[in-house]
Amino acid sequence: MFTSRFCDDPKKIGLRLTVFVRVLADCAGPRNRRCFVEEIREMPQVIECQLMAGGLRLLLRVMEADFETYRAFRWEHRARIKGVRNISPMLKVKLSTELPLGLVAPPEKGI
Repeated sequence: MFTSRFCDDPKKIGLRLTVFVRVLADCAGPRNRRCFVEEIREMPQVIECQLMAGGLRLLLRVMEADFETYRAFRWEHRARIKGVRNISPMLKVKLSTELPLGLVAPPEKGI
């Protein structure tokens, strides 16, 4: 049983690796797609999932302790979820919480 809680620094609880994973799947029909998405929702390591346009392509944000545990997660779920055709991991290179406010014009007064 997994529990969830907010944590502003995942490294403090041992989650030192963030991997973005592109998943390509062959799931014909809306029912199979729903089953596939439900499988993704049940994975506590997946903290974000984006469904990309065109076929069943997903971008997952996965958090694990290290690359070895990620690799085990990857192989376990690739074998378990029917229809997975390809899994491509991408490691995080940069993360910033600062917004590029200098790129936008300041709001006009009175608005």
